[in-house]
Amino acid sequence: MIFLIENPAYYKRLQKEVDTFYEKNLPSGEITYNQCLTLPFLQAVVKESGRMYPSIIYQIPRYVPAEGINIAGYDIPPGTAAGISALSYNRSKEIFGQDSNTFRPERGMEDEATAKQMDSLLATVIPTKV
Repeated sequence: MIFLIENPAYYKRLQKEVDTFYEKNLPSGEITYNQCLTLPFLQAVVKESGRMYPSIIYQIPRYVPAEGINIAGYDIPPGTAAGISALSYNRSKEIFGQDSNTFRPERGMEDEATAKQMDSLLATVIPTKV
């Protein structure tokens, strides 16, 4: 919510999307989870909010496989617990652009191929249809 409070234009855009959906589809009902997933700007706001402040900020360790692994020129031996900070990873300029420290929901709406690439590298759980 803080991002919408700090960015009134995004708040208005999101409110318009939700209001329009209600007017066309639910004049007297409640919106379902799956219906929320069909609202592109709502999904962009949720995804971008999770990118900026992931729900899990501590490292979740994974164990290096038996053959070992090389990451950024460093050999990591088999069985080593390794993890990454989702908070810092989700702010990577190489992945999310030079403005990666800025809340900008449309970053995932501008180009489908780039959005899929960013989604595949996002260290955050992304809502999907159930």
